[in-house]
Amino acid sequence: MRDVILIRPPCEAFSLLIGVTEGCSWTQQTGTGCRFCGIYAGVQDFRVRPWSRIKQDLDAGFRAHGPDVRTVFLAGGNALHAPTDLICKVIEYIKKLFPKVERISCYAKNHDILQKSSQELGRIKEVGLNIVYMGLESGSGDVLRFMEKGTTPKGMVRASRKIKDHGIQLSVYVILGLGGNIFPDHAPETAKVLSDMNPDYIRFRSINFIPGSRLHEDWKAGRFEALSPLEIIEEELEIIKQLDSCVTSKILNDHVSNYTRVEGNLPEDKEYIISTLKSLASDPNLRRMKHVNRTSM
Repeated sequence: MRDVILIRPPCEAFSLLIGVTEGCSWTQQTGTGCRFCGIYAGVQDFRVRPWSRIKQDLDAGFRAHGPDVRTVFLAGGNALHAPTDLICKVIEYIKKLFPKVERISCYAKNHDILQKSSQELGRIKEVGLNIVYMGLESGSGDVLRFMEKGTTPKGMVRASRKIKDHGIQLSVYVILGLGGNIFPDHAPETAKVLSDMNPDYIRFRSINFIPGSRLHEDWKAGRFEALSPLEIIEEELEIIKQLDSCVTSKILNDHVSNYTRVEGNLPEDKEYIISTLKSLASDPNLRRMKHVNRTSM
C-alpha cells in the first residue's frame, strides 16, 4: 500500500525523504486544488501521518544509511501543516539519529505559515528546521485567482516575512508562463511581490501542463495558450530587470523544465544574469523552438 506520494525539490535529490503528511491540505479542502496541479486530486487524500509510521521510516533510514545523513526533507504536499508538536518531535528524532545533519527542510503553503503562531514558528526553528519551499507561482492577483491558489499577493508577502522573521530560510517558486497570453501583468506583478518578499532563493520553473489538471484541459481545448521558449526567457528577463536593487536573493533555474541554467546572487550578479538571458533570447535556435509539454518531471 502506498503511504505517500514523494515529491521533492531537485536540490533535495540526495536527501533522506521522510513522509510527514500525505497529499495536499488545499486539495483536500477544495476538492480540486490549484488549477495547474494534477498531482493529488482524486489520487491521494490529505492526512498527517502518525508518529509511529514516521518513526518507522526514520529508523529504516538509519539502518540503510547510518548516522552520517546530512540532509533530510520532510515530505508531503505541505508538511508544515502538521501539528507543531509532531513536527518538533520528528526533527528532534532526526537530530538524535543523524547528529551530522546540516539541513532539514519541507514544503509549506503560505496558509501553513500564517496559521502558525510566532511561538510555534520559533519552536520549529529552534529544534532545527532550516528552510521551507513555498510556491508563489505568480505575483498577479488575477493569475492567483484564476489558478485557484486560495491566496493573494499580500498573503504571500505576509507569509514570507513571517517565516524569515523567525530565522527560517525561504525558497519561493515562480512559474514562468503561468499567465499565458491572458494575464500580461504576470511578470511585472511577480517582480513587485518578489521585491517585497526578498526571499533567500528564487527558483524559476517553466509552465508545463500536467495530465489530470484543469489547466491541462484548458490547454488541450485551446482555452489557454502555452508561451514559446523565447517568451518564457523574455518573461524571466522582465522579472529580473524589474526586481528592486535591495533584493538579495539567489536566482536559480534548477529544474528540467527550464530553458537556461543561469544562476547568481543578487544584486552583484544581476547584470550577468540579464546579459545571459538577453544573449539566449537572441539565439536563432531558441526563436525556432516550440513548447514541448513534459508529462513527467
